[in-house]
Formats: sequence, C-alpha cells, structure tokens
Amino acid sequence: MISNQSSVIRLACMVCVAVCLNVYAADDAALIPESRIRELEEQFRDGVSGGARSGVASRRAFKNTIRKGLSLVEKYPEAPNRFPVLGLVVQCQKRMFAIDATDRNREALFETCEQLIEAPDKYAEERLEADLLLSDRDLSAKDATLAERSEALAELIGRYVGTKAEARSLLMGALIVQKLDNRELESEILYALDEKYSDDHEVIEFRRKFLKISRLDLVFSGSHRRVDGSELIFPADTAGHMSIMLFWSKNKPGIDKYLEATKAALTNAPGQIDVFSFNVDGLPDGGESVLKKHGLDWTVMRLPGGRESQAYRSYAQGDPMAVLVNEYGTAVTRPEIVHGRSSAVDATRISDDRYMVQLQSLLIGDFLVWAEKGKRPGSNLQQPASKLDTINECFVAPPFRYRLTGEEALETYARASRICEDLLAEEEDSSPLWQVRNARIIALIGMWNQGRDPKALERAVTDAKKALGTGLPEGGDVIPRFCLAKASLREGGDDLETIVRGFIEECGGKDAPASALAAASILSIDARSRPLHEEYRAAFLEKHSDDPEFYAFSSFLRDRHHQYRLLKANHTLRERRARGYIVGHGYPWPTNSLPDLEFKNLDGSKFTMPKDTNGKLTYLMFVEPPTGGRTNNWYLERDSRGNIRRASGVISVMGYANQLSTTHINNDINFVAAFLTEDAEHVEYLVQTNGWKCRPVMVPGGLKNPMVRQLGILSADRFPNVFLLRRDGTVAWHGSGLRYKNEFGYPFAVLLAMKVHVEVCEMEHGYKALKRGDYKEAVRIFSGPFPAGEPQRYAWRPVRYHAKALAHAGMKDWD
Repeated sequence: MISNQSSVIRLACMVCVAVCLNVYAADDAALIPESRIRELEEQFRDGVSGGARSGVASRRAFKNTIRKGLSLVEKYPEAPNRFPVLGLVVQCQKRMFAIDATDRNREALFETCEQLIEAPDKYAEERLEADLLLSDRDLSAKDATLAERSEALAELIGRYVGTKAEARSLLMGALIVQKLDNRELESEILYALDEKYSDDHEVIEFRRKFLKISRLDLVFSGSHRRVDGSELIFPADTAGHMSIMLFWSKNKPGIDKYLEATKAALTNAPGQIDVFSFNVDGLPDGGESVLKKHGLDWTVMRLPGGRESQAYRSYAQGDPMAVLVNEYGTAVTRPEIVHGRSSAVDATRISDDRYMVQLQSLLIGDFLVWAEKGKRPGSNLQQPASKLDTINECFVAPPFRYRLTGEEALETYARASRICEDLLAEEEDSSPLWQVRNARIIALIGMWNQGRDPKALERAVTDAKKALGTGLPEGGDVIPRFCLAKASLREGGDDLETIVRGFIEECGGKDAPASALAAASILSIDARSRPLHEEYRAAFLEKHSDDPEFYAFSSFLRDRHHQYRLLKANHTLRERRARGYIVGHGYPWPTNSLPDLEFKNLDGSKFTMPKDTNGKLTYLMFVEPPTGGRTNNWYLERDSRGNIRRASGVISVMGYANQLSTTHINNDINFVAAFLTEDAEHVEYLVQTNGWKCRPVMVPGGLKNPMVRQLGILSADRFPNVFLLRRDGTVAWHGSGLRYKNEFGYPFAVLLAMKVHVEVCEMEHGYKALKRGDYKEAVRIFSGPFPAGEPQRYAWRPVRYHAKALAHAGMKDWD
C-alpha cells in the first residue's frame, strides 16, 4: 500500500513537472528573442550616429528599425518584453517626424504610443515619453487651459511615483511647468526632486544645466578612490565632518594663487574642514606633488575621466571649483560663485565646532555606550573592575566629549578598542563579555568616523556578527545591529528606509527598547530621511524622554538648533535667515515644564527651581565661568590676526538680561544666573565686576551635574543657555548655547527673543486678568512690561493700549 502511494506521488510529481515545463516553454516561446532586440538597439545606435555623417543613412536606419520592431511586436503580440521594442520604435518615429513632419509620421507615432501606454510599471521608463506625447495631443485637441494642463501634468507625474521613471518624470515636469505659470506645482516638483534625488548625479547635472534654479541644495555622493587605492564612499565616510571637494587643474592660469588662497582661508577653521583634492588632469600621482610644493596635506583622490567624469559634470562644471560639503554631506551650488576664488571657505558657512563634534558623537553611537555603563555584568567577568572602568573612561561623557579635538577623540576610541580586545582575548568564554564587545564595536565605528578609515568599520562589522552569534540579554543586540545597519546604509541603495525599519523589527518592533529607538533616529539621519527621523524622535520622546541614561540624547532631540539644521546645507547669511526661527515668534513652542532643579546659594543653602521663583517670570541663565583663577576673561572670538572680532556672548546676553529685568515696569522678572562651578568667591567676583543685579546660584558638581546633560548645556563658557520661565514654571522660550553662525545679527536674535517672549507672556497674563474681571490687575500688567520709549519691533503698543482701555472700561474709569 505504501509502495502504491509512493508510485502515485512520484507520478503526480512527474505530471506537475511536465506541466510546469510546458508553461515555462510556452512563456519562453511568447518572448521576443533577446538577440532580435539587441539587433534593433544596434540599428538605432547606427541611426543616431549616422545622423552626424549622412542624413540619408540615418533615415534608412530609423526606417529599418521601425519596420523590424513593429514586425516583431506583430509576431509576438502578447510578449511581456515587447514594450522595450515599442520604446525603440517610438524613439525612431520621433526622429523621423523631426526630419519629415507629415501627418502620416505623426499618426504612426501616436499609434505606437497607444500600444506602449499599456506597459506595466516595470517598463515605466519606456512608457513615460509615450504618456507625455499622448497627453499633449489630447490637451491640444480640446484646447485645454493652463489650469487643465497643470492638473494633467500633476496626474501624470503621480502615475510614476515609486517607479524607475519617477526622477525623469519630475525633470520633464519641471521643464513643462515653467510654461504653465503654476508656481505651486513647480514648487511641489522641485521639492520632490530635493527630497528624493538630491544625491542623483544625473538629476543634479540636468537641473544645473536646464532648470533655472538660482541655488541648488545637493548631496555629494559616490564612491571614489584615494591615490593609495583605498575606497571612500561619500557621504557615509565623512559623516559629521565638514569637507571641501576641490576640482582643479595644474594647467589653469592662476592655480598656484588659488591653492595658496584656499590654504590661507582654512587657517580660520583649524582642524574643522577636510579637503579632498580631485585633479582633472589624469596625473599619475593625482596632483599630490603639486600640493606638496604648497605645503598641503589634503586627501588626494582619483578622478577617472577628469572633466568628462560624472562627478565633475554634476558638482563642478568648471574649475577650479571648491564645493563646501557639510556634516550631512549636503552642499549648495550658487551661480555667483566665480571659478578661481576660494568662495567655499566662507566663515559664515562653517559650522560651530561643538555642534560638529556633538553630531559626530551621536552618529558614532556614543550614547549607546553611555546608556550601558550602569548595566555591565561585572560580577560575571573574571577581570579587575579597574579595566572596565578604563573602558568607560574612554567614552567621554557630555559636554566634555564635545570639547575634544578630532585627534583626541580618535585616540580615545583607539585606546578603548585596544583595552576591549585585550579583555576579549583573555576570556575563553566570551558570552558574558557582551558589553565589552559592544564597547569595542562603537570604538571601531568611532575610529572609522574620526579617521575616515573604512577598514575600522569592516572590523566592527566582523565583531557585530560574532556578537549576534553569542547569547545576548534583552537589548544587548542593539549595538551590533546598529553597526550592521550603518554598514548597509553606507553601501546605499534604492530604499534606505527599509534598512532602518528592518533594524527596529530585529530589535523588537513595537517593544523595542529605548536604545533601539534612539539608534533608529540616528540611522534615519544616515538614511537622509527627515520624516523617518521625526517618527522615531517622537516615539522616543513620548516613552523615554525622562530616562536619566539618555539625558544627553533627549536634549539633542529637543534642541531646535539641531532640528533647524538637520540634513540642510550651510547657506550664507544672504541665503537663509534663521532670525525668525531663533526668536520663535509665531512658531509652535513646546510648553514643557522645567524639571525640578536644585542649586546652591553662595552661602551654601539650597535654591530650587522652579519652586523658588515666587510666581514671577524668570530668566534662568546657565553660565560657565572662565578658567584660570579669578578672571572675567570669557571666550572672545578672534580673527586670523588674533584681534577680537566679537565680544563675549556671555557678556552681551547677561548684560541684556540685567537690563530687561531691571527696567520691567512692574519688577516682575527674576534674573537667576546659574554658574557651573562651586567656587563661590569667583562667582561673587564676576557678579560684582560686571554689575549684574541677579540672583547668583551654583550648580553642584559643575559640568558633571546631570542637569547639564538633561538641559543640553554645551557651550555655556561661550554663550549662556537661556531659559525664560512663565509664572507657572513652564518654559516660554529656550536659547541653546550653539551658535547659528550664518545668521545676520546673531546674537541679536537671541536678545530680541528674550524681550519678545516677555511681552508675549505678559499679554497672556494680562488677558487672563481681563477674563476673570480683575481689571485693576489688568491695568497694572498692560502698563508694562517695558518703558514706552523703547523700539516696537512687533507692534505691541497698540494691543496693550487697547487691552488697558478695556480694563479701565471694566472699572468704569472713563477718564
């Protein structure tokens, strides 16, 4: 019986195989032979090239291609691969119509387009042009208006979203829409190109050549080899760092002066900008010997093809050309750039150094190690605790991490890697050492980032795969998977978001730990997706914003400076003004409460905020005293000659807070200066020397206090972190210590915000008094907040007068 059943099963399988073979044979028979398609393609190329030699030969080649192509489609009417053939026929018919614009040629072209329009999305590239031709025919036939043509164009572009022809449809749409007088649709098309194709070389080249765009934000991307043969992939291998991509020729007149000028300009930003040299002459050494004559140690890259290379055609289009690329790999092209000038090295376009280092630390994933410091399974390790403490010390905590130079940071990562490697080698059973291995993975990622060394990433990937093969506790797999995801994102691809979402699913999906959500928000930056970053940012803040292990990371997510600059190019002060964003007037502002903070008065007693503010508005200023004993010499910005170019931000902001708090008509502003020190004598000296009428308090432990990480206090030695608190303790406005260097008038925008938001708060407070019928209090409030003679930038005076009149009317005080 069993034998009979086996025979039946074998027979059934043979039948199924035979049927399948017949099906596949039928499908194969239905396909147009690839050799015939290649033959048509060769004929078409002959026709295109023949046009330059003989118009007769060209027409003959196009006619033969059309005849043979249509014959093949007629012979194989259901062949799935007939659409590329129809696409070739359409290209030939277009050229024939251009040569001989007869009705017959026009109708033949439209007839082929009607067949091609049925192609599935797999053949969207072949279908697109036919779609455009038929759309134009139909719109012209009914004498469509510009509005109707705009609507049809938007619908057509929508049909190609997500297909291989999407970029081309947008580019063709961008050309067409210029004739339709539809600014809104044009903006939508350009926005889509900016969001999806800012790193596409062919799209960049096309936009710069054919679209009338005054400035274009783009991503410097691609794989290039250094002169030593090693490969760099941009922007992944330079993430978090500013770079100049310099295209130049030794034969260009004035090139020596240009190189010297660029060298001189870079002295204003020592250690902040890497220069990658792309010589266009095809020199064996890539121009390295020329650079050495000028004392330049720039990274020398190969540029196969020189001026004909895609990189040159996309990013330079003339030389010498210096393209400034920021921490996100983003650059901006400007038509006013004159080739031959070092216009890329513009001080207003160079990022704040601490902003840059903070971003590097986040992209490396330092925060993942900081979060694990308190979780290490020390009792399971057969190693002295001092070695583990040494590993932790290598991962410097904020804000100290953000003050390390690149060389210092690289050394700390290298030291951490060596210590971890020694510990792992000493243990026969590596399974309890998961945190040591995780620390080494992050250290290697740090060495990759700080040294632009892809081989360090390769070692990190090897360690990550090995770690995932051991027993890991819940959440212990986040760092290895973070590493593997970064490596995958570095390689690029069509759908980087899928890599990030895959990372979250592997880490637990909806139940993913805080570390995974934090890592996903950083990976979203690597994937260049603002929407995805916002998604994971919101998820993290909703669940874990008050987790002390992630204080430094949460403060980064809340920092409006980072939100403003995320994935954007560094524009000059004429190109993008951040003043309105800094001031925040008319922008949505979070109404989070200030956490309970405990300070020390100069006499050693406690001072708690916001509890001890006595129901008044409060300026809370975090300030780091200058080092070097009793001194008032705060950080001063100097020019290349060492001369003071800008007075200390601390002095200007603290002085303005002093002025506003003392001139408030109702004396309703507290001025609390929180000094990041426990040296009471130094604080008292600073307050008296500068004449500040503030309440001086001290932050216990100074920069090591957790509130520093919680509130994101990064550069209080250069610029105060300013908090304006409402009477109920909520934050009305917050100014980060990070500088918007390209903003005209900064720090004036901060000073303006300090006043504007007091006026906003007082208006809100006064209207509450009106609403509850406390007219006397309303009159008192609307009499201020500041003397009437001061400048009125936001026209508060008429509103206050109107509200004050309502209050007097409420009291029947008609005089």
